[in-house]
Amino acid sequence: MTSHATLEELSGYLDIALDGDRQREVAEHVRSCSSCRERLAGLERVVAALDRLRDQAPPRHLEQLVSHGVESLRPHRSLRSRLEARARRLNALSSWVPFFGVVLALVVIIYLLSMGIAREERASTRLILGYGRSVASLPVPGDRREVAERVFLWTGEAWAERGAEGEPLSRHISREGSGVEPELEALIGRLAVLEEAVRFRYQGEVLELPAREGN
Repeated sequence: MTSHATLEELSGYLDIALDGDRQREVAEHVRSCSSCRERLAGLERVVAALDRLRDQAPPRHLEQLVSHGVESLRPHRSLRSRLEARARRLNALSSWVPFFGVVLALVVIIYLLSMGIAREERASTRLILGYGRSVASLPVPGDRREVAERVFLWTGEAWAERGAEGEPLSRHISREGSGVEPELEALIGRLAVLEEAVRFRYQGEVLELPAREGN
């Protein structure tokens, strides 16, 4: 070669894209020509820099920039077309409104009916015709009464003094209080207002009054 190698020849030489004879000629010329060696070294630095760029991740904001650019290339929609599209979406949603309205109404009706039935059941368990009483408000589990400065809870079978419902029973006593000491007889008289069976503590024992006859 009598002249300097062109940029295309140097690039092809780096990529080993020249034919065999031309590849050898460029190689011999670069060895003897300092100017072409410098140009070839510059190309090598550019190629190395490009290889490093391929290994780097793109910046985080690149996706936003690309999306913004794509959005700017979309054809501009007129106000009328945008309003028509919004109206179509609202119309599609409105077709479901009656269905959800019916479902909601059914849920409310079922809830109200269940509450009414529950109230009737509670009332029917508390207000019944009793024996010896015209209409008696019978206790239900969880009811609480205070008699003779004692707290009694209804267990479903008897009025049990608080804390005595789980203790073993010592003995039964009659409502007349016959054959007992005066103090216990007085307590029995005060507990008589509880017409159902009554379980209570007395001097370390758990005693029980039977229910009033006729209950």
